[in-house]
Order: sequence, then C-alpha cells, then structure tokens
Amino acid sequence: MTSEQSVGITAPAQLDRWDERFYCHEDVYIRPGMTATYLANQGRQRSWSEGLNNTLVGIFGQLRPVGNAWPRAVNLWETSWRRKVGALNEQFGPNEGAKPANDKVLDSWWRSSAGHRSGGWDRLMLPGPGSLSLADLQKGPPLHAVIQQVVRLRMGAKKDYLAWFGESVPRALAGNAWRPMMWLDPLHGQSAIVYYGAENWDHVSELGRVLPVPDAAWQARADSSALQAWNTSEFLQRK
Repeated sequence: MTSEQSVGITAPAQLDRWDERFYCHEDVYIRPGMTATYLANQGRQRSWSEGLNNTLVGIFGQLRPVGNAWPRAVNLWETSWRRKVGALNEQFGPNEGAKPANDKVLDSWWRSSAGHRSGGWDRLMLPGPGSLSLADLQKGPPLHAVIQQVVRLRMGAKKDYLAWFGESVPRALAGNAWRPMMWLDPLHGQSAIVYYGAENWDHVSELGRVLPVPDAAWQARADSSALQAWNTSEFLQRK
C-alpha cells in the first residue's frame, strides 16, 4: 500500500509534480519572555524516517519595534508533496511498518514547545515563478538579516503579482546589499509572502528606495516584519 493511499491523500493530478518543492510557513505568537526558549527548541526534532523530514529554510525572531505584533517567531520549511505525505503516513497511517502515532520523543518535544507559544497561523505555499530554492540560496552569502512582507492583493491579482515580482524585483536589486530570497504563493487566500535577505542590517534603508512599485490595479498592501535568522537556521547562518 502506498503512503498516499493509506492516509487518504492522492498524488497531484500531474504525477511529475509529486516531487516539486513547496513550503510550510509558521507565524507564531510567543508568550512574553519565551522567545529565546521557543526558538532554541525549534528545528532540532527529526521524528520521521530519513528522506521524509522537512528541510529548514530558517527560524526567525521578529525584531522589536518593527512588526505589528510581538513577541513573534517565524519558521519556514522547504519540502515536497511526497515527503509531506510520507511523514503524515508515518505519524498517522495504519499501514504496516509505519511509526506509531504516539511517538514519545515527538510528543515530549511538542508538549515542551506548546508552553512557549500563545497562538499563530500556518500556511502551505508554492514557489512563485523563479523563486529561489535552498540550493540557490546556498550559492550566495549567508543571510542573517531578513525582511518578510505579507502582501495583500485584490482578488485574482496574486499570480500576476508573483510573475511581476520574479521578473522585476531581482533585476532592480542587482548589485544591492539586499537580495530577493523567495516569493511564495499561499494555497489559500489572496496574499503573497515575499522575503528579502542580507548579510547584515547596514543598508536596510536602501531597500525601499530601489524596490519597483507594483501595478496599482493589484491593490498591493504589504505588512513588513524585520526578522533575525536564529542560530539553527543552518542555510542562512552558515559560517
């Protein structure tokens, strides 16, 4: 029995897309005084079989006072449909050989982490046209400083905005200290989520000056957050 059958999840209509990457985005509200404790506990638990774990893009603490709600953290993971379904099957699936659903190590980690946060929301997101992968990010400098924008758009404008972003923003930032990292398409809603990264915060004022302006017809409204890559963000904080 295949993993997608055992958990009642079917492969994408186009089977050649079964291994395409997508992203899990966790925007987490942290209890007062618990930000460092929460962040240090993330990204270390690997409960699934080798090859099924999500790959950590970055774990971020939101810098004060930039942002509309804090304390806050962001976790961003790169994975594929095959890996995600395989992990769900190991945790919950009835097929022979699957891990038991009451994984004691995972349960212990989950309970300790739950006491650090007070809420938040999760998103599954597809990469926009040309959005960089972790392999792409590794070719450049380490990115300790990150700006996240949640861009709210008019109904039906998201695909046009993401196509414009992939074509226009990297060109506009060529040679700048800041670079566009990822531009992502949440599976639900009319928002896009985009990331810019730099080695440090020295030239952050330049970012707004050189970014192109999106088409007014898209009614783009961006909520920006300044994020600091935590020390477990191995792809961004590499030595």
